[in-house]
Amino acid sequence: MRARSGARAEVNFFESLGDIPHSRDLSALRVKSADFSWFSPIMSAAIAGRLADVVVAPRSEEDVIRIAAACAKHRVPL
Repeated sequence: MRARSGARAEVNFFESLGDIPHSRDLSALRVKSADFSWFSPIMSAAIAGRLADVVVAPRSEEDVIRIAAACAKHRVPL
């Protein structure tokens, strides 16, 4: 949620997600922020200690489209 600052911008983004499951739980963010970047010495140094701001779990293609639209509307990186 770094693209736009302010609590209201965050609320607007989450309202745009509607009933799409999402989490800001720290343990979920740690698990879901891990990938195979450790395989690359360049990437592992560049993203060490970084976490996602939110984890979204689309259930369908429609959810993916709504998520992408919400990100574009609220200028949130996808």
